[in-house]
Amino acid sequence: MTNEEREHALQTLARGGFVAPDAEADALLIASSEGVGPIEDLIARRLLGEPLAWIIGWVRFCGLRVRVDPGVFVPRPHTEALARRAVALLPPLGIAVDLCTGSGAVAAVLGSERPRAAVVATDIDPLAVTCARSNGVRALAGDLDEPLRSSWRGRIDVMTAVVPYVPTEELHLLPSDVLSHEPRRSGHPLATPRR
Repeated sequence: MTNEEREHALQTLARGGFVAPDAEADALLIASSEGVGPIEDLIARRLLGEPLAWIIGWVRFCGLRVRVDPGVFVPRPHTEALARRAVALLPPLGIAVDLCTGSGAVAAVLGSERPRAAVVATDIDPLAVTCARSNGVRALAGDLDEPLRSSWRGRIDVMTAVVPYVPTEELHLLPSDVLSHEPRRSGHPLATPRR
């Protein structure tokens, strides 16, 4: 990466209105140098609103590099507090379940911090299950707790979930790039009917 390439990427992203163009430019340049694609193509995808994590293929979450495949909900930084709290509550030999796991970020942190604990994740989306498995997570396909062993009933020490939280009728209030790119099927934080 040359200084000219970095400056061009930074200025292009800054003109595009990105909040942290320097960090995004660096991430895109590194991804390009790792063979993800030509830098101009990566910048163009970002300018169209595609999530940075989908373009570069990962996100940093609680210090871990978590793979995020296109079509899978990108873990948000504010969810790191949930993961840290879950780690604090999980006994070394305990059992943890992460529902609606998405990329498996929370479950990956639990497994990393409590390697002798049993950590299982679930998601209704096959793309998310595959992505979570690529992050070393024991992920099961199914809705919420349906795929869990009945023998675990009453024995789970920690259960986490980032369930759909934006009512469908309020989706129009979200930023346009989120509306254009984030998944909206059941099991993801976008598009949940008001109950």
